[in-house]
Amino acid sequence: MMKLNSLHTTRLWVVMALLLVMLSGCSRIGVRVPLFGASNALLNFYAPFVNSQDDELVNLLNDANLAHLQGEYALSNGFFEQAKVLIAKRNKPSVTDQSASLIVNDTVKDYVADDYERMLLHVYSALNYIALDDLDGARVEMRQLDLLLQADDIDASVEPFSLYFSGMVYELLAEQDAALVSYRMALEGYGDENVPELLIRDYLRLLSIQGLTSELDSAVERFPDTDIDYLQPDEGELLVLIPQGIVAQKRARSISVLAGDLDRFVRISVPALRSQKTEPRLIAQVNGRDYPLDVVDFVDQRAQAALDDALPGITARSIARAVVKYQASDAVESKSGQTAGLISSFLFNLFEQADTRSWNTLA
Repeated sequence: MMKLNSLHTTRLWVVMALLLVMLSGCSRIGVRVPLFGASNALLNFYAPFVNSQDDELVNLLNDANLAHLQGEYALSNGFFEQAKVLIAKRNKPSVTDQSASLIVNDTVKDYVADDYERMLLHVYSALNYIALDDLDGARVEMRQLDLLLQADDIDASVEPFSLYFSGMVYELLAEQDAALVSYRMALEGYGDENVPELLIRDYLRLLSIQGLTSELDSAVERFPDTDIDYLQPDEGELLVLIPQGIVAQKRARSISVLAGDLDRFVRISVPALRSQKTEPRLIAQVNGRDYPLDVVDFVDQRAQAALDDALPGITARSIARAVVKYQASDAVESKSGQTAGLISSFLFNLFEQADTRSWNTLA
């Protein structure tokens, strides 16, 4: 067995409002990037996305994010608390909303946040509390995250960084048992690919501290290339969270699908994510030494996975609406003539819109 340094690592948290490189949407964790606050140019960049969507929940989430970037951490958490109330309310589907969406389009329904968005809400809120030097508040957010996963049976792969971050917060609070549980879940969520090196180090270190030799031996075999003696007894560790870029934006996409009830193809509108290129990894330089920054989350991938899960239901509802509208147009044409039928068909299609709402200011 390889012996780890048993030092309980001191973490100095530098909570940053933002370092934005306008490339693909991802978050990174790394070493010492001394940047605080958001520039006017950055705030101007975000301005078109804030309050740009016709939904109270989305606007609250975007307002919270913008306040976070401006260093208004208490204000940001005020918006997040309002968002939590709406999320809890909207988790109970409205019969009226469901019926209206089958007749008009999905935009008439209240927006229901995706699971990855609900998890990241607690991460951003905890960051606000840490910035306010309120570690108890951060703990509450992580407990709420734990309860969310349990109550809604959310898989760790939905947003594994949230679980890794949860482990960091628990370590900051010297709650090693809870931290280790979070690290295990995060590793499960990341799978065998794209596991952050820092997560592996933290996991191995805690196993050593707690004397879990059997699990540690297995972990060392699984991650043989990890430098597990990376800290000296008199050293601490500085971690910096850097949100970078902006999440892929939803757009409407028209497709033709076969409607069996009509025995014809119909055109429907569904949401799609605008793809973005992946940029090279960043490197931080401290005292002449380079530190590659470790990618901890690709939020675009989380958004795409959530959309992929929802798309079959979205498509089915769109086809059902198309069938109803075509049948109604045919009925109008039979009763009032071809011109009336064409007008009704035009009006029906005019109301067919893809639901492109999302928490669109996420990194």
